[in-house]
Amino acid sequence: MKGNGSSSGSWQVIMCCGYGRGGHSRITSEQLKPDAQREAIAAWKAAAAAAVTATAAARASFAYSQTCPVEYSSEGRPLLFGGVSSRCVSGCQSRAAVQPNDWGNVCSFDPAKNVWGICTEQQAKNSFELAKKLGGGSILQLSPCDLVPFLRGRTLWLLGDSHTKTLYRALQCFLFDFWNQKECKISTDPQDVADIAKQPAQEGVSNCFHLTGSGGGRICIISVALTSSLVNNTAVAGGGILPLLRQRLAKPEDIFYINTGTWHRKTPQWASEYKPDLEALGKYYQETRNEWPHMLFRETPAVHPADTARNVCLPLDGYNYDPSSGMLSLASTVNTSDSIGMWANSYGLNKVVRETLPQFGLYTVPAYNMTPPLVDNHVAMRNSAALDCLHYCQPGMPEAWVWYLYNAMRESRAGIRPLPLTISESSLAAAVPKSSSSSSASIKTRDSSALRTAAPASQAKKSLLQQQQPLGQGQYACTPSTIRLSSSSSSANIKGRDSSALRKAAPASQTKKSLLQQQQALGQGQYACTPSTIRL
Repeated sequence: MKGNGSSSGSWQVIMCCGYGRGGHSRITSEQLKPDAQREAIAAWKAAAAAAVTATAAARASFAYSQTCPVEYSSEGRPLLFGGVSSRCVSGCQSRAAVQPNDWGNVCSFDPAKNVWGICTEQQAKNSFELAKKLGGGSILQLSPCDLVPFLRGRTLWLLGDSHTKTLYRALQCFLFDFWNQKECKISTDPQDVADIAKQPAQEGVSNCFHLTGSGGGRICIISVALTSSLVNNTAVAGGGILPLLRQRLAKPEDIFYINTGTWHRKTPQWASEYKPDLEALGKYYQETRNEWPHMLFRETPAVHPADTARNVCLPLDGYNYDPSSGMLSLASTVNTSDSIGMWANSYGLNKVVRETLPQFGLYTVPAYNMTPPLVDNHVAMRNSAALDCLHYCQPGMPEAWVWYLYNAMRESRAGIRPLPLTISESSLAAAVPKSSSSSSASIKTRDSSALRTAAPASQAKKSLLQQQQPLGQGQYACTPSTIRLSSSSSSANIKGRDSSALRKAAPASQTKKSLLQQQQALGQGQYACTPSTIRL
């Protein structure tokens, strides 16, 4: 947070976000006191170390891009903004589309097709004009081949509300050629799915899509409405979604990407709980980051006031965004003392986030600054029975969020960098160890879940790695995926459930498994994936 030190000026800078472009300032010893000198030197060393790490990550990503199994032409729309649909040259997934919600239609971003949440031509232009300068324009060159190396051999856990679902869809479209349009359960154990679903306020719907090709990897989404559901919550199995995942499904190499905030606008109680809930999350991260370092938190985008009488979204006057710097300034006409109004448009939410999470070393990824000017880029009435001034259409803001996530990983925020996977000529998704004499070296450098194989029930007791859940193709019922977003909520169905009833989904004979046994596979087609629908 920055200010100009004066309340009488015409504007003041209130938020800024880095683009990953190096900046330099000249600081002399005459300007700094001894303590400040030490702090400046420490900051410089930290920045230098981060630059070295980011360079290493960029080199790993570049090396992969040179051998990327998918090739795109050099001309056409930017890949992130719909170019994936038309620019694929080799290694492509089928673009065939029969139904309106088939992925070939969804990811073409064609406003003429009857697909929920797709921008009109003017809406797409509005957001593109702001987003195209991100990273000094590097967003226009971003390829799926740049992002995939950070996802190989691990799970990217997307935890959050409906904005997270929109990001999930944007990732599915951007990575169109790296998954088979089939979506999978988060676990082969129905008990895991049921326990994740049972959350206060709203059901924790979960799904994953698995990356094809060498190294595997998957992206999973879990609906989490309230920040309090993440940690220190006895109403959630395991004491919260994060400890539950770490106990049963996740690995330390995984990435946790969190966005909660919108639901904390719904009631005064949830609003008052936001800061202490964030503090609890920050403390949890601080206490576990040595083992589980890869966690990021994303801001909540702006919500524009809804004029239901005229069925239009109203602008946030005085919120001025500078595309070149990524900074947001407020005009003096903005009533910053209107805490209710500032909270309602999400500015207040993000102020709390920025004041709280850095205390615990939890990095916050930008998502707000660009959104106040985009009053016309909501779903609004075009695909919704009710006026929607909350969700943003595609391509636009959700694609900018993909870039912000990539940039955070490229800069090695939270220590994230591509895993040093040992990749054979054939896909790890199809690789099955023939015996327990598998090379330990290969186990160390691969995601160990890629070594799981199905075994007959009569087989004698095996080593720990052999006991892990099946990872071979077809072990999980993955089915062709379509996408459908609506405003329906099934929270009422969850509130009345008894946890003992949920446990009936798992076989009674099932015994408690070790952590490695409970971890889930990451390769193509390993889960029983079915036609996917996604709902907001």
